[in-house]
Amino acid sequence: MSSPKLTFLKFYSNECFPLTTVKRLQSLGYDVVTTADRGKNNKGVLDEHVLEYAIRNKRALLTQNRKDFIELHEELDREHHGIVVCMDDKDHLGLADLIIEKIKGKISLERELIRVTRPSQ
Repeated sequence: MSSPKLTFLKFYSNECFPLTTVKRLQSLGYDVVTTADRGKNNKGVLDEHVLEYAIRNKRALLTQNRKDFIELHEELDREHHGIVVCMDDKDHLGLADLIIEKIKGKISLERELIRVTRPSQ
């Protein structure tokens, strides 16, 4: 699946997010910073701090930690730049394509909760 470079959408992936998916998104021109890029993998960073980093850096969050980040989205009383919650899918390249399909045409994910599920769901 090809996609134009969307430099205006920036992402931050937490440590449970598949690196293969991140690499696919990056290869298509998406700006994605990972927890590992920041030296925070396996550090037990609280979900609230992960989201706070994304907010401070004007990045939408990519995660497979659906339950916790959906709750944080519902509780959040301030602006954020989007939360993309994805199902656990062994097809990491296909997951990247599903994400791209969900955000296609968007120039901002401000305050949005994007749920990425398998096509049959």
